[in-house]
Amino acid sequence: MTSNPSTNIPRLSESGLARELDVSRQAIHDLVKRGILIKDKTGQIDVEMAKIALANRVRPSSKTSAALMAKEAEKPERPESGEETLETTSYHVAKTLREAAEAQMARLRLAEMQGDLIRVDAVKAALAAAFTSTRDNLLQIPSRLSAILAAETDAAKVHELLQAELCRALEGMSAVQNSNRLAGREQAQ
Repeated sequence: MTSNPSTNIPRLSESGLARELDVSRQAIHDLVKRGILIKDKTGQIDVEMAKIALANRVRPSSKTSAALMAKEAEKPERPESGEETLETTSYHVAKTLREAAEAQMARLRLAEMQGDLIRVDAVKAALAAAFTSTRDNLLQIPSRLSAILAAETDAAKVHELLQAELCRALEGMSAVQNSNRLAGREQAQ
């Protein structure tokens, strides 16, 4: 003889569920009245469905939710053989986490608009352009000065020409840096 599957489901009265969850009977009655917990035809409440409803529809800071969390924390964890247990996140906790993430993103956007933050990819692109330009300018020095320096016999004059050419090549890097600063300020405004 097979048993009816509905008889295997643990069901309790309001007061029994209150004792099970270690909360007041009035708290359970209020939750039934608000439609969060649902009684069956016999006036009993499905314990597992009640726990799920409480986890998903009651504020995490409420006494009932805190009692449920404490009760669940007391149970020893039994992971399935070789399987990882998945942590279930309640609706309220997920919503709170989402809102916190959105608030953090809004703070970052505000800081970026105010010019306190800049994008990493923009910095990398600007640095790559500056380094490439500087490298190219430095590599062109020998071809620009070789004929002039070959004819020069005065060491001081050679030094002066090399110094001026190096300064000109490095000024290109500071020009890129200054233009990036101006672009960053304009973007912030």
